[in-house]
Parts: sequence; C-alpha cells; structure tokens
Amino acid sequence: MPTESALSERFEMRASRQWIASVDNWRRAQPDLPSRGEAIRRLVELGIGRGVSASPVAKPDASARASRRSQAEKIAAEQIDRVLKNVDQPEEVKDKRKRRLTKGPAEFRKP
Repeated sequence: MPTESALSERFEMRASRQWIASVDNWRRAQPDLPSRGEAIRRLVELGIGRGVSASPVAKPDASARASRRSQAEKIAAEQIDRVLKNVDQPEEVKDKRKRRLTKGPAEFRKP
C-alpha cells in the first residue's frame, strides 16, 4: 500500500453497480481485504503493467499465435460439425458454411 504522503491527489468517478460489485468481489478475495479505493488502485496498477504483484504480459511470438489460431480453428470446426450434422442440406453447402465460419469474412482476415 502506498504511503499516506504519496496519496495527495483526489479522484472521483462514477461506475455501475455491477462494476463496483466486481471490484468488491475481487477485493474480498485478497488476503488483506483492501479498501475499495486501494483495490481499484491495485487493479489499475496491474492493468497498466506496473503491477503490484504482476509483471506486464509478454507478447507471444508468431509461432505461439499460429499454434493457438490453429487450435481455435480445430475446436470451432468440431463444434460446427456438431451443429451442421442434423441440418438437411447438401454436403457442399455445409462445407462452404463451415469454411466461411472458421475462416471468417474476408475483411477480418489479414492479407
């Protein structure tokens, strides 16, 4: 926790009840039960990478991203197969729909 002299600026904000409940749930899970203000300070520090107890997340390399993308496509294809199994359409139509769903629209794909 920062020293009292380090906390010289006042900051006010508005938030939804659901957001505040999320913050309260997080702070209750902490071993020292910080105040709501302290919990928000910690979460902001974690979010901007100067973490109280965490370091910034390293960006995965290209091979790791490709592996995750491949795994996601495989899982998506399996789920689509389950859904399309009972659809009364020719296999060519099902394959085309599956391909479009797994690859996504052209505007979302990288060149």
